Amino acid sequence: MEIKPADFFKEIRDNAIALQEALEREIPLKIAVAAVEHFKENFQEEGFVDDSLQKWDPAKRKNKLKYSKKGNPLKSQPASVNRKTLTGSGNLGRSIKYKLSNGNIIIYSDLIYAPVHNEGLRAGRGAGFIMPKRQFIGDSKKLFEKIDNIMITEIDKILKS
Repeated sequence: MEIKPADFFKEIRDNAIALQEALEREIPLKIAVAAVEHFKENFQEEGFVDDSLQKWDPAKRKNKLKYSKKGNPLKSQPASVNRKTLTGSGNLGRSIKYKLSNGNIIIYSDLIYAPVHNEGLRAGRGAGFIMPKRQFIGDSKKLFEKIDNIMITEIDKILKS
């Protein structure tokens, strides 16, 4: 098959335009959605997924697991005993959002206590109490792999069309 130089250069220009539009709009949106989903999954995993799962320290609950005289856990326990770490109301996980601005993707939580949990800061529960770090947002090798796959897939779609 023979292709004329003018047709060849037109196809290159068309692909360049499509790539630029994808890099400015569709790809950042897909990456932002994937990042929010990835970070919300950390709550189900009860830890931060970087290259592997880094489990959170379990919460110290006021209600301890209660046992029978034979040493078996009682069937009826307070709800807070069996609850996953950082999932009480679910507000923290649901608060993870994204913002697209000038080609940048910003993943954040607007809850005032989010940085306290994510970074392990002073929690205001009395003098000297530092909340254990239970990171749920941050750089993640697994997320970067997902981002690479999104970019490759979307660019391949454009170049093969």
